[in-house]
Amino acid sequence: MSALGPEGDAVMAMIAARALDRNRERAARLLVLLEEDLDAAAPDTGAPTPATRATARDEAVTLAHQIAGSAGTFGYDAASDDARTAMDLLADGAEAGEVAPFAASVRSLLDGPPA
Repeated sequence: MSALGPEGDAVMAMIAARALDRNRERAARLLVLLEEDLDAAAPDTGAPTPATRATARDEAVTLAHQIAGSAGTFGYDAASDDARTAMDLLADGAEAGEVAPFAASVRSLLDGPPA
């Protein structure tokens, strides 16, 4: 039990589980984006899209950034490190094939225990 007490611990466990689920969704989407033309204009899905997500690459950078921060917060340090590497590579214009191993590692690491 932490200083939060049993109720606080239960709330934190719920938040951590939700973050893990969301990060798994982000990692899956990142892998899909890496199979596309990263620099093509994002398709019009009819949903509002922030201007910062004008291309698949921009969306991939955002997803990797979100995973890096969230995964690290909840103890998935190795996943956070690989997500940060993927983010940096994408931001530097790397090809999908160069980024894909890091994204796949993130997805795999999120399926295991925090590490």
